[in-house]
Amino acid sequence: GFEDILELGDGTRQDLFALDPSRPRPLAAFSLPVPERMSAKGKPVYALDSDELRVAAFHAKEDADVAVVSFLNAWANDEHEAIAAALLKEAGFAKVVSATRESPELGFLRRTENAVAEAAIAPLIRDYIDSMAAELEGASSLSALDSAGGLVPAKYYRAAESLLSGPAGGAAGVAAIAQAFGEGAVLGLDMGGTSTDVVRWSNGFDYRYQTKVGDARVLAPSLAIETVAAGGGSICWWDGHALHVGPQSAGANPGPACYGAGGPLTLTDVNLLLRRVKAEDFSIPLAIDDAERALGQLMQESGSEDREALLRGLVAIADERMAEAIRQVSLRRGYDPADHALIAFGGAGGVHACAIAELLGVSRVVFPHDAGILSAIGLAQATTEASVDASVLRTLSDAQDALRAAFTDLEQAAIEECTRRGAKVPRLKRKLARLRLQGQDETLDLDVADTATLRDDFAKRWQEHFGYPQPSIEPEVVMLRVIACDESSQALPDGSKLNPTLATLYLPESWSSEQREHGLFCTRIADSGVAQITRPPAVERALFANRFTAIAEDMGETLRRSSLSTNIRERLDFSCALLDAKGELLVNAPHIPVHLGALGLCVRKAVEHTPLAEGETLLTNHPAFGGSHLPDFTLVSAAYHQGTLIGYVASRAHHAEIGGITPGSMPPNATTLAEEGVVIAPTKVSTGSALDADLVTKIFSEGPYPSRQPQDNLADLQAQLNANQRGVAALQALASTQGCNKLREQMAMLADHAEAEMRATLAALPDGTRDAMEELDDGTMLCVEVMIEGDHARVDFSGTSGVHASNLNATEAIVRSALTYVLRLLVGKDLPLNEGMLRPIEIHIPSPSILSPDFSVEPAPAVVGGNVETSQRLVDTLLKALGLAAASQGTMNNLIFGNDKFSYYETIPGGAGASAASHGASAMQVHMTNTRITDPELLVHRYPLRLERYGLRDDSGGEGRQRGGDGTVREFLFLTPVTLSFLSEHRKVAPFGLDGGGAGRVGEQYIVRPGGVIEALGGRASLELQIGDRFVVETPGGGGFGELT
Repeated sequence: GFEDILELGDGTRQDLFALDPSRPRPLAAFSLPVPERMSAKGKPVYALDSDELRVAAFHAKEDADVAVVSFLNAWANDEHEAIAAALLKEAGFAKVVSATRESPELGFLRRTENAVAEAAIAPLIRDYIDSMAAELEGASSLSALDSAGGLVPAKYYRAAESLLSGPAGGAAGVAAIAQAFGEGAVLGLDMGGTSTDVVRWSNGFDYRYQTKVGDARVLAPSLAIETVAAGGGSICWWDGHALHVGPQSAGANPGPACYGAGGPLTLTDVNLLLRRVKAEDFSIPLAIDDAERALGQLMQESGSEDREALLRGLVAIADERMAEAIRQVSLRRGYDPADHALIAFGGAGGVHACAIAELLGVSRVVFPHDAGILSAIGLAQATTEASVDASVLRTLSDAQDALRAAFTDLEQAAIEECTRRGAKVPRLKRKLARLRLQGQDETLDLDVADTATLRDDFAKRWQEHFGYPQPSIEPEVVMLRVIACDESSQALPDGSKLNPTLATLYLPESWSSEQREHGLFCTRIADSGVAQITRPPAVERALFANRFTAIAEDMGETLRRSSLSTNIRERLDFSCALLDAKGELLVNAPHIPVHLGALGLCVRKAVEHTPLAEGETLLTNHPAFGGSHLPDFTLVSAAYHQGTLIGYVASRAHHAEIGGITPGSMPPNATTLAEEGVVIAPTKVSTGSALDADLVTKIFSEGPYPSRQPQDNLADLQAQLNANQRGVAALQALASTQGCNKLREQMAMLADHAEAEMRATLAALPDGTRDAMEELDDGTMLCVEVMIEGDHARVDFSGTSGVHASNLNATEAIVRSALTYVLRLLVGKDLPLNEGMLRPIEIHIPSPSILSPDFSVEPAPAVVGGNVETSQRLVDTLLKALGLAAASQGTMNNLIFGNDKFSYYETIPGGAGASAASHGASAMQVHMTNTRITDPELLVHRYPLRLERYGLRDDSGGEGRQRGGDGTVREFLFLTPVTLSFLSEHRKVAPFGLDGGGAGRVGEQYIVRPGGVIEALGGRASLELQIGDRFVVETPGGGGFGELT
């Protein structure tokens, strides 16, 4: 039932605004199902069918010689997986990888992807190591560096451990230089030709346990290294409105313009023209005239007249991108960069180090003598290491007494493994415990000196990391890890004997340097006045666009990390945005489209009702105030600087339980707003960094249908408030350094940019009227007429049906979200989603109607389906009118189940519609949502059910020159009584094809009782299920595009 897991992925699309979304092809050539099943607790449910496996292996061997075995819940018991691996070896496969042996962690998708990556890469790595060993004397002692910074003998080396071994070498060099200079906490900056790596060291490194490199995702310990696509080869270019540096790189061929091979203007050219690097230091003769010509072309395109200012501006854009990467390894983990020294290395690190340090408030920069080859030096400094892990997954209270003994066993095992790997004097290097709050996904690593202090240590680290006290929820011990290493290491080489042209240091006048044994120690002696430099308008626009976007993205990451609910931390059902002082949407992080376009209207209506003073935050979910549906809670915080309002930040997140007539708060049969849950008009809930807990608890405990889990609501609202506080602080810091006037000016320019792009797009289209109508499953009509004249358009929804008797009512905010999203698809350029795009658009919504209900009446109309279903159908109607794409699945397939003890909500992927340029993607969240589907193992680990299958619904996409994408099939077996609710569309009306393409198949869902009796369900249903009942859903396919020839 899970053979399609690699194709399915997590259901999200990588580019939120791609008209033709796609995902990378799986690394495996094909996948085959195997009859077997373990329960979430590791007990056999179905026995492994060895005979069927042998037959499958016999046929598979004809097309492959490497096999991966990955079984659901094998992390809890890998008996079946081990037997299957042995059978495949007997069948003659050259290599067999057992997913659980590679990584025994909970998480079926990521464990499978990790094993496939190991299987795909291992032969290449092994061939490389073998060929190297054949050419070297003493090959029996050959070792390689792994991504965690330790040496591993070649015969034990795993491919998955190799992917970040190069940057890890640089990190090892950083640690050695830090100790040589007597620095206890440093940030490493490794800038090369195509990218820049940054790492933090403070008497040890931080680790991460999941890494994505290209299309491969691996589960192997690696140093927490952040990479940004900004290096010497980064291309400097103009998009018609703003300047950019990267992420595209000129590479080695053609290389920078100065290489004389016809390459574009790059950061290397810019530094050369600014005389920050010397032409004579290059190993090849340079064509400086070619660099000047490339610069002249960029000046002409961007309208820049000041050559020097443009060059410095391009450097500033790159510097800020690299500074943001450093913030990710420091501030987001609770550390202030200003408390560190910056070690610059790589070919170009020294050229940018001092400016980056100033952006971060860092006053000390170290430039090693061996900066150009520090990664190689670091490799020589590394020692043999071995780590041993043990999965725990128990509360701290339950595990506390056993931890000391567990660590003793791990210490012995680590020392033995390190000795086996050739260590001469093995010693313990670190003892780590990975903890999290029970029910949370984000873990924190703690260095363990005494297991008795773990609770206090966790609370302290939580406060540092998240910026607020640990909630009163029991910590859970996820894993223990012990690292052993060899005592011996090499001394740093004599820097005086190294080639000084391997790297360059640019030292501004505001900095001084002191020669030391292993390099230059640089200190800032004055403020350079960088913030006051006058830059060309194109440079300023680029800098501020990046800064505003970074604020919204940091808010989103803060919310994800500190939330407790599955909906937010795993499904990513949230959005964060930055707005100007008028409450107009300025920039958003790339989260959920149905949230984002609505936030501007919500903020304006909310603060009009409840004005915010400095430090205040309000809460609302009311659709009359720009809300979407009741489970989406919006927190709005005002940002002031020196008494002046400079903007707002907002976060919106879906809470799984907020009351209503059914658990999960998305009742498909609700007919009034009150039946859907707690209704909150704009209400002040905070005057600082903490919520008014008594007030919030009271709000969620009152009303005809109060929340069943008010404490969960409180915890996730605190996470939203943390995100808002980060956004407010960042906006205030920007106003402090740049001034309020410049801030307002740049905010206005960002909106002007979106408006200009929208007008240019409309002007390029033929004048005239386009119209479309779509019928919902219950006969409700959505109608739209788009009239384009020059660079202006009128979008008229006249003819749309009246107020919906049930819960498919949308709001003006949702309509604006859908329209803004479609316009962004129409523009087809990478620009912030803001309300400047709507300036050339006149919008007419008939009122009252399904798109504009009257909430002043009693009882107020229900809206839960308007946000998730009507929004999707409205997007397809607009796309139909504009002729852009066939219908996608046109629904979110909302599934909610629970009881008095828990509630769970998910939206299920389906088929995307095809376009003139591409087939529709299969098994993907489309248009107005982009939430992750919960991993099968996480789902069954946390909830009392079995997921029997999750796969592609073959041939459900519409036929055509370009086929529509296929939907999915998902089957649940419940192990406890639950109330199940389901809300969907396209169960009667098929997703349309376009330009002669065929329609996608409608969705279906049904119940299978324990005796095998099947009961069909409609697209909207609510029912009680008992132990042993199964729920099966088959999601719609996308429409096809164009006639088959």
